[in-house]
Formats: sequence, C-alpha cells, structure tokens
Amino acid sequence: MSRIPEENRRPNSDFTIMLKRKLRLKLWPLSERIICFCGKIMDQFDDHCLSCCRHCKTPMSNRIRDGLMPLIAALARICGLVRSDSMVDTETPCMVPGLPNLRLFDLSILFDHVLGDTHFRTPLTRLDFDVTVVRSRPQFSTRTKAACKNETYVRLWDGEKMKFQRRGKSCKQTGITLTGDEIIAYILRQGMALLPIAVSAHGCIGSLFRRFLYGINPIPSPSFADDHVSGPCC
Repeated sequence: MSRIPEENRRPNSDFTIMLKRKLRLKLWPLSERIICFCGKIMDQFDDHCLSCCRHCKTPMSNRIRDGLMPLIAALARICGLVRSDSMVDTETPCMVPGLPNLRLFDLSILFDHVLGDTHFRTPLTRLDFDVTVVRSRPQFSTRTKAACKNETYVRLWDGEKMKFQRRGKSCKQTGITLTGDEIIAYILRQGMALLPIAVSAHGCIGSLFRRFLYGINPIPSPSFADDHVSGPCC
C-alpha cells in the first residue's frame, strides 16, 4: 500500500518494535522484569510471547483479517467473481444448519454466478479464508538461516492442516452437536472451499495462501487418518 495516505502508515511505536524484532535487538532494558500470563519471565527479545500457549493471539489474527479484507475484495472484483465488495464478508454466521452462532471463517467470498460469460467462472459457491497465527520458537544464533526458514515452513504447514481438523461444536439453542469432520464435510458438500491463511510470528505466510496470491506451487498436502470424512479441497 502507498505510504502517502497517513492511514496506511504504521505508528512509530509499532515500527520500532517490528524493526527491533527483525534485527534481533532487545525490546526493553535488562533491568525491567516482565512476567507473562503463564508465570514465566519474558525474554528481552519477546520470543516467549509468540511461543507461549497461554498468550492470546486473537488480536493479531483480527488485524491480519482486517488488513486482508480490502485486498481480497478488490481481487475478487477485478477477477469478475463478485459484483460488489459487499459479497466479501467477515465472520459470516449461519453457515452450518443447527449451529447459527458458529462463525467458521474470518473471510468469505460469495461468488456471483449470474455475471456475464466473459467473467471468470468457478463451480464453487463460496471461497472461505481462515487465519491462524502459528507459534514460533526462539531463533538461536547457532542455527543457520536455512534451518530457521525450513522450520517456519513446517510450522505453517501444520497450521494449515489443523484448520481441516477442527474441534466439534455444540449449540445450546438448537441442542445440536457436530464433530469437526461433520462440519468440514458439510462445507464441502455445499460447494464451499476452505483456504487457511497461516501466518508466522515474522509475517511469513503458508504455501496454500502463497499459491492463491502468486500461483506458487504449494507444499504437498498432508495425509489424514482414514476415519476423517474430509480433507483439504484447495
């Protein structure tokens, strides 16, 4: 995005933190002692914050979702998949019968199938995106850059896989409970496609979303247990 409009510029405080993280500089003085929610002492590079299982990453996920929303809406409109930006929605409810309050996806494109024949066509009814921020490990100076990069790709690959292995959900209003496999199976039967957006702590994205944006071949799909009724569809 152009940095000329002030709304596209990062605050100086955010930019300072990102620059220090990129250059592996300490974020706060050695004398300052910060305790994490889990009770452990935060390291000065903030590696623990991005690897702690108790630290909530929902705000980060929401910021990624909100940042991608105008981009994906513009891409869908330019490609002739939708008539207007209103057909790209966030946190769409009532996508699974019996679970009206379940919001499965961060972003969802409802394809317009009545556009002219000159537009791009697809048999899908929807393309759904779900953001997941994968946890990181401290980057030790003894490890090579290639090893760190490969480990990041594996973590992103695992993050994508977990989006297809969802937990079951229940609704108190309807009294209906569905397993994760049943939810994914319903999505596939309705002609929807799920595209996970896995993001690492330093902003790397998973191979499935890289393919969506740039056409790069993704990492081979993972194998699923035989008792799973559905798997990746992208």
